[in-house]
Amino acid sequence: MASKESLTIIERLAPFAGAAATNPLGVFREIARVTVDAAARQRRALDTFQTHDDTVIEPGNEAWLLNALHSPVPFEFRDAEIDEFKEWFYDTTDERWLKWRLLTGGPGRGKTRFVHEWIKQLEGENSGTVIGGFVNANTIAANPDALSGFLDVKEDVIFAVDYAERFRDVVAWLLHASIAMRNGLKKNRERRIRVVLISRKQTETWDGLRVDYPMIERFLSSLAGGLETVPLSPIAEALQDRQTAFDAAFRAFDEHLRHIWREGKPTPLPSPRPDFSDTSFEDALLIHLAALAIWHEGEGIEPISRDSLLRWLLDRERRAWNRCLDDRRMDSVLKPHPIEQAAVLLTFVSLGGQGIQDRSRAIELLGTCPLLAGETPATISAIADIFRELYPGPAWVNGVTPDLLGQYLLAIADDEFLDAFDDATDEN
Repeated sequence: MASKESLTIIERLAPFAGAAATNPLGVFREIARVTVDAAARQRRALDTFQTHDDTVIEPGNEAWLLNALHSPVPFEFRDAEIDEFKEWFYDTTDERWLKWRLLTGGPGRGKTRFVHEWIKQLEGENSGTVIGGFVNANTIAANPDALSGFLDVKEDVIFAVDYAERFRDVVAWLLHASIAMRNGLKKNRERRIRVVLISRKQTETWDGLRVDYPMIERFLSSLAGGLETVPLSPIAEALQDRQTAFDAAFRAFDEHLRHIWREGKPTPLPSPRPDFSDTSFEDALLIHLAALAIWHEGEGIEPISRDSLLRWLLDRERRAWNRCLDDRRMDSVLKPHPIEQAAVLLTFVSLGGQGIQDRSRAIELLGTCPLLAGETPATISAIADIFRELYPGPAWVNGVTPDLLGQYLLAIADDEFLDAFDDATDEN
């Protein structure tokens, strides 16, 4: 947690901070002065980036294989968009050392994977002179003064915020920090500072930031057109592109799963190919899901459609929840309906707002599930752990992902339960 002295300074950047909010460089320098040495500040700053492990999940938790940062499917078909983002990164026309962008697109479009690959390629091309990644919103929310350490970083820096619409305060801190970094540039020490916000929908969040934070408003007003919004196009608008993407995904899943199961010969591509004429197959996620489902089931889930694929995936995830209960030797009365009600609730909260930022909040929410009434705090905490492990993401626990699956789960959920819970949270 931030020190008492640091918190006093941090509060000066609140919306009501007056003149102090117009000088973020001075504020962040003051934070640096009262905290730790430069090397330690820099380490704390770099620790605000997310880390991603290489955990291999056994077959059965199929959603993990569709995770943007863990999918075995090669990143392809985005060369033009990657090149444009690289040009935006390198361009310093008119001494534009600081730039912000908002990347938008619906669930399953491939936004997170795209930004991850773009940063990875830039880091590879610039060997030690570019650092970046997705920020850990929980870390920044708990200790926003850690961002002051980026004043000591000499490299070009890329900040990416996934689900930016859920983390308004974190976005505000990050934007203030990026302005402070720009204001601290010295002659012959120029560096690029790029901020990419990823949002699944257009919201009023960005207008609110402009109203509440004068420095953000001034910076955006200095840009032609304000905050640049870039909608990410579908990966496969043409039927042939969808079939090509399907073939690549099928081969990738085949190689990955045969390696885990230590099986031999490659599985032949299905013939004929599925019918991908429906426009829902424009996006990467549904194409990859089709490849994964057909690899497992062959023709067993015909006809192939958005609903049939999501129904198949949800059934597989239900089995994963039950396996996790068995592994923990938890009471069988939690299967199948209580654990599913927990999944619905966590997903409802995660998709609808700020996410669930700590264990205590997750336990509090799960305690409102009628089907978990009477369960011990230890049991409810263990249920939270199951979903935290199965569906890693930007918050402490994220509900069922990918978002497309989470939305499907909510669509078939008990409306009366969701309405009652929504009313209860509104009252609080």
